[in-house]
Amino acid sequence: MAKGLDLTDTPAFLLLLAANLMARPFADTLGRKHDLTLAEWRCMMVLASKSGLANIDVAEASGVDVMTASRALRRLARHGRLERRLDPADKRRMVGTLTQKGLQLYRTIAVSAEQRLEMLLTDLSARDRAELSRYLRAIIGRLR
Repeated sequence: MAKGLDLTDTPAFLLLLAANLMARPFADTLGRKHDLTLAEWRCMMVLASKSGLANIDVAEASGVDVMTASRALRRLARHGRLERRLDPADKRRMVGTLTQKGLQLYRTIAVSAEQRLEMLLTDLSARDRAELSRYLRAIIGRLR
């Protein structure tokens, strides 16, 4: 290896590795159990925190491209987990809101997600967790 070219211990590589390792088991566990893709789950997390968003807003907030978000939102609607309606402020666009069925599924999966996160962060103090979140928000802000 050429000196200075090992990037495997950089924050960027470690963030990518952590994200991939966190996402990997979703398809085989919660995704399979609930017939849900990771992209759909990401869209559900966004809409659970702020409903009435258009596809492009969900894509931006979840970090996926617009086509991926659109497919995920269509599938959520087909399964009765999302209601789509015309935006009252702009009749040219559709906005989505989780249905009761969607909210119930969100709450079910959120419990498992919180338990897993607690297991992952068990060695971090409350202060360290807050700092980690602050650092991640700063990085995400720069990327946007």
